[in-house]
Amino acid sequence: MAISQRQYETVVGLASGRSTSGQGNLATGQELLLQAARLARRGRYDAAVAMLAPLPADSPLRPSILDLKAKILAQQGRYWEAEACWQEALTLAPGNQAFQQALAVIAEERRCPFWLRIVVVGAVAAATSMAGVAVLLAVLKWAGWLER
Repeated sequence: MAISQRQYETVVGLASGRSTSGQGNLATGQELLLQAARLARRGRYDAAVAMLAPLPADSPLRPSILDLKAKILAQQGRYWEAEACWQEALTLAPGNQAFQQALAVIAEERRCPFWLRIVVVGAVAAATSMAGVAVLLAVLKWAGWLER
């Protein structure tokens, strides 16, 4: 999905510093943030990040912008970069529970990565299956259905 001409002009205006009123900038920034979130939900991560790029660094939306960018980065497995975004967002919005929770999830992931959890579950399942097969063979031999 390409952005509309109006959205393009808005992005160019924000990037170049040509802006209307402060309230208009906030509304426009919110609109761009919503558009970027929609793109991210559709898996269009590069387009979403590109839409966020021209938003001013001193915008009151900066914590939300960083949060969305961090979510996109985490979705791509780029946890170090996502963590940096959430750290900055938490600096701008101290006490934000969502940012703290996201950082806690990343810390947990770093402590015990998802792939390791899958390997452990697979190993336990394999060992359990092998034990089950061994018991089944022993019962079949005991019952005389298998020759020794």
